[in-house]
Amino acid sequence: ELLYMKKTRSNQALSRGSQSIASSPKKQKVVRVYLENSGLVLKWICCVLNIDPPCSTNNARSMSSSKLSNPNEEQDLATFLRDGVALCKLVCAVTPKVKSCPLITLGPAFSIHRVVFFLEACRELGMQKKYLFSITDPLVPSGLDVEYKHRFRILRTLSVYSRQLIIKGYKGPY
Repeated sequence: ELLYMKKTRSNQALSRGSQSIASSPKKQKVVRVYLENSGLVLKWICCVLNIDPPCSTNNARSMSSSKLSNPNEEQDLATFLRDGVALCKLVCAVTPKVKSCPLITLGPAFSIHRVVFFLEACRELGMQKKYLFSITDPLVPSGLDVEYKHRFRILRTLSVYSRQLIIKGYKGPY
């Protein structure tokens, strides 16, 4: 059922933005890659943080009927990370020398600071700049990212981040 759900979700997103996305096979691929993999990355983050995913994935049938009919209601990876709190918690969970992040308890005005905290942790881990999303990518509302450009950069950064962690000896959940 999950495979069916991924395909249905990809096709709905492609048809939803057919005017701007269908014109380019590269843009279609970006959307497809994001939709097929963002849920896996979100599950990984939630597993590392020991929290439930924001969109219950326990019942794929109920999710596919209620959430996929209106994709704007669904909280996807980019939406989940928008305020930067999960990014800070992720760094704290996987980096032994970082015990806490005081930015977590601060209000929404500090979202950009939390994103910077995560990006600095990526740099310290040895990630190349070309794999890092920009500071503003998580702040772009999904409705304004019709080509999934910003969301794809977030996905790419987190994928490379997880690979770098493994290379550096991370033994946690994958």
